[in-house]
Amino acid sequence: MMRRGPGITFAAALRELEIVHRRDQERLLREACALAGGELPLGRLYVAGWPAPDFARAAWERKCAEEIESARTDGFAVDPTLRSLPGLPSDRWPRPTLLARAALDLGPNRAGRLDLARARIAEGDTTGAIGALRAWLDDATIADDRGAALEALGLALECEGDRPASLACYMEAVREPRCDPRVSVALLALALRVPDADGVSLAAQRLARLDLSVPGTRRRFDRALRAARGRAARSPGTGIGWPILEMALVGSEACSEIARGLP
Repeated sequence: MMRRGPGITFAAALRELEIVHRRDQERLLREACALAGGELPLGRLYVAGWPAPDFARAAWERKCAEEIESARTDGFAVDPTLRSLPGLPSDRWPRPTLLARAALDLGPNRAGRLDLARARIAEGDTTGAIGALRAWLDDATIADDRGAALEALGLALECEGDRPASLACYMEAVREPRCDPRVSVALLALALRVPDADGVSLAAQRLARLDLSVPGTRRRFDRALRAARGRAARSPGTGIGWPILEMALVGSEACSEIARGLP
């Protein structure tokens, strides 16, 4: 007869519950970092992979209040930074990097490090972000990890005006499994302005398969296009050249919209 092992102890159950609360609070702080960073000019144009800019502050407030009440009821600590945020006007929130660091203090992980790099971009510390992202990529061992970091690095390099390096990052990111279409939008918008034939061709291949009649796809595409247009306005090309005109006239629906929207 097989002997049953001892059941879970009360102390072990408490430790597991504490881990759950720490994870929930870490996630809420990362979301707060995204909300704060999305309100900064550079955050709107050069940061991607966070929740959408229209991510509801009210929904975040509700989740935060629920976690604070639940943690207190269960007898666990609430992170002081998180505890201070509900009801506080956004302009009085800590900087995005401070929110990202508070999240990392609760749960050091690769996703949190990536958010800290994004926060640095939003605050204008692109040099620090680029160094952190390159170190992050050097440590990457899982293919699924790389796409988001390559995209962030491409955006930071574009912000600094290093177009060749930015294009190289976008092209590498686009080839990653399950790459988000917004990377192809960024790649095409930049490749058309440089211009770079290989970048245009690769992005056009990816975007030709994009069905903009799907409401969710259309919303994500429009968001990416607004950001790409904003970046192009900050750093325009040498003028409207034939690659842009040709893509505007004969490209797929997505490619044509991108080309026609460039300054």
